[in-house]
Formats: sequence, C-alpha cells, structure tokens
Amino acid sequence: MEKNIHDGGCILIVEDDYINYMYLSEILEGKGYKFIHACNGEESVDICQHNNSIKLILMDIKMPIMNGYTASTEIKIINPEVKIVAQTAYTETELTDRAFDGGFDDYILKPIPEEKLLQIVDKYFKM
Repeated sequence: MEKNIHDGGCILIVEDDYINYMYLSEILEGKGYKFIHACNGEESVDICQHNNSIKLILMDIKMPIMNGYTASTEIKIINPEVKIVAQTAYTETELTDRAFDGGFDDYILKPIPEEKLLQIVDKYFKM
C-alpha cells in the first residue's frame, strides 16, 4: 500500500450504495487519502460530532434515514469549516440552487470520473 501522503485530515464518504463506496474508496486509497465511510446522513452527522479530523465530505444526496441536504445542514452547524461536496445523479439544473442553499461547497455528478473526483479532492486538500 502506498504511503499516506495527505496527513492534513481525512475524507468522509457518505454513500448508501456499497458499490459506489467501493469505487470511491479504491480511487482515494490509491492516492494515499485517509477516509471514513458513513452509510446514511444520520450516521455522517454522528461521525462529525465525534471526529474533528474530517476535512472533506463526499455526500450522496439521496439516502435512507436522512438525506444529504439535511445532513449537510446539520454538519455545517457542528463544523462550519468542513467542505462538503454533493455527489449525485441529479442534473446540474436540479441540483445547483438547492445544493448551495443546503450547505454544500461544491458538487460532482454521477457517474463520477476518477480524474474529476481527484481534481475536486485535491482542490480542497490544497486549501
């Protein structure tokens, strides 16, 4: 396994679809990023309440128990500095206004190309 080259925090992947999670985790692990997995929005809020090393959240929007909009709003109350990127199959027009009103800092459309994912992650880890 490659040495971890990104020690400035970790990424929380909030994804209820295990195949999507595995895809994202393989990409991030291959580039040395540390990450944690949450299966729904409620779990992501709980993780953020107890883990201040999270620098970036990749948040699916459509999930059971608590959707990504609600989770992002609650997480921004806990940690206004964390960056949250919506990951969704919605179209840009369906997503854009509501995403930024809901506390998202950015978004990425599914299916997520590896290069685009790494651009977004690198953008927030360089801040």
